Amino acid sequence: MDLQLKNKVAVVTGGAAGIGAAIVSQLVAEGAILVVLDRNPPQAAPGVGFVQTELTDDAQVQRAIGEVVAAHKRLDVLVNNAAVNDRVGLQAGVQAFRDSLERNLVSAFACTHHARPHLVRSGGNIVNMGSKVATTGQGGSNGYAAS
Repeated sequence: MDLQLKNKVAVVTGGAAGIGAAIVSQLVAEGAILVVLDRNPPQAAPGVGFVQTELTDDAQVQRAIGEVVAAHKRLDVLVNNAAVNDRVGLQAGVQAFRDSLERNLVSAFACTHHARPHLVRSGGNIVNMGSKVATTGQGGSNGYAAS
């Protein structure tokens, strides 16, 4: 597959493991310059950059995007992948629901907000990952489904 990503600078949130790690591997295979924003370093991802980031902390997100741009002089792709099915249902209460939205939705907004000027400058792209749970629902996962 040729996604025309050779030497494009790409950020993948939640790219340390799982689906995010698979996205990272594919983008590396496409020739992209990868940086993972995550709490944990990427597993078995040689040559992939990493900025340890708590994505629910706006200041950390702003710093991380700034570090990527400072190191690579541009940003071409943002993949908002980080999320967790935290099983926050109606019984969990309002604060747990808010926390779920913060983890799974507000963090993607923050990454997009801070990456936007750099993506506009490069004519870049944003890929927002989603879950089938958003359309099918899943018992006890109200926060995740809403986000």
